[in-house]
Amino acid sequence: HFSRPADNGNLAGIVSNGVQGGNEFTIDGAPNMSNARGVGFSPPSDTISEFKVQTNAFDAQSGHTAGATVNLALKSGENRMKGAFSYFNRDASRTEIPLLTERAGGEKPTRTYNRFTGMLSGPILKERTFFMIGAEHLRDVQPEPASYTVPTAKMRAGDFSEFSNVQVYDPFTATSGGVRTAFPGNVIPANRINPVAAAYAKYYPQPNRPGTVSNYFTNQLRPYDYNAVIGRIDHNISMTKKLFLTGYFNKRREDRYNWAQDATNATDGAIDGFAVTQ
Repeated sequence: HFSRPADNGNLAGIVSNGVQGGNEFTIDGAPNMSNARGVGFSPPSDTISEFKVQTNAFDAQSGHTAGATVNLALKSGENRMKGAFSYFNRDASRTEIPLLTERAGGEKPTRTYNRFTGMLSGPILKERTFFMIGAEHLRDVQPEPASYTVPTAKMRAGDFSEFSNVQVYDPFTATSGGVRTAFPGNVIPANRINPVAAAYAKYYPQPNRPGTVSNYFTNQLRPYDYNAVIGRIDHNISMTKKLFLTGYFNKRREDRYNWAQDATNATDGAIDGFAVTQ
């Protein structure tokens, strides 16, 4: 499992001076922190000029933590155009079947990991103004094999006779003393099934494993999309005065526990692990 560029907590998980997670991160000297002391933004590697890790003897602008201070310095443009591009791929052809899938006798799942990074820099006005822009895209589709319990065909029709040690009672026959009448054979009559519940049950996939418990196995793909862009503009006011401006943006989307999507052909593509409690 790869740490992704927006896995803020993992990126911050270095240990310095015996302090785990108590570090500070900056980009060109400006704070680069998110909530819970994680990394706020992870620049594409081709946009970084150098990095510096300070573990002690902080000056006045640092030292907000008992751990380390990590500063990334971004590249600046020059009088000639420069660029860089990288691509990393991993797919099912070079990936083993997950252990849980193999134990369940399931099919080998999809495995996709496509990561692109790029950087372009150059002059806007030679000797005066320069630009640098970088971008990163990651598409990561990873299986998370799991087993769930879904209603059988009989249960969907109100027949719970497959439960030999469970008795289903008619709630309309309850008396003040708490006495209820059981449904004969654990079968609920069709006219007593709530239409909302019947419609809801259609969103559950059919069992693909025997039994009434843990009778549905899925590779449960977890798609993850990440896009980031970063830019910097440098301007030489004079030989001794310089100005730069940096901006960056990222967006990520991850769908988890969408275990019923493929089986139910849901039009919205997002059924996120539901359950019914009675």
